[in-house]
Amino acid sequence: KRVVEERLKHSEEFYRNLIAEAGDGIVLTDDHGVIRFAAPSVTTVLGYEPAEVLETSVFSYTHPADLEMATTAFQKELVQANNLSFLNLRLLKKSGEWIWCVVRAVNMMDNPAVGMLVVYFYDNSAGRKMLEAMQTQSVALSSVFDLIITCDLDYHIESWNKRAEQVVGFTEEEVKGKFLGEV
Repeated sequence: KRVVEERLKHSEEFYRNLIAEAGDGIVLTDDHGVIRFAAPSVTTVLGYEPAEVLETSVFSYTHPADLEMATTAFQKELVQANNLSFLNLRLLKKSGEWIWCVVRAVNMMDNPAVGMLVVYFYDNSAGRKMLEAMQTQSVALSSVFDLIITCDLDYHIESWNKRAEQVVGFTEEEVKGKFLGEV
């Protein structure tokens, strides 16, 4: 019996430390979205101490423009466990700043050891800025009158603008990934 108790104690310590050091923020909610547990990693991502977010709604940290998407995904996860959907949402930091996060919820309501919905999230602001820069670049390239083609180091086409489509007669989708000499 003592060996089992020691293993259990070690196991609890192991998982407690694992969650404490996670890069993702982790909260557990009931079926209404009320936070019942918050891992220490919430502080790393959003700046709140775990105790500050307990008994609050996960939706109170969601940007108003993203609220409908968040609530819809939450309700869907309650019905369809392990839907594996990732959302890009703006979440409110304690500082008052909104940051882009990748958020995923996992329905563990039927798991007797958990009995809640687990919400994982991490700061994706850098990834979002890169995506916005790429979209801006794409818009700029499409409005240039010069023919512009970008290739990788092996001369496989990565992109080209509208002018290239007009001159060559193929859409970007038709030539993407092809060797430049084949077009």
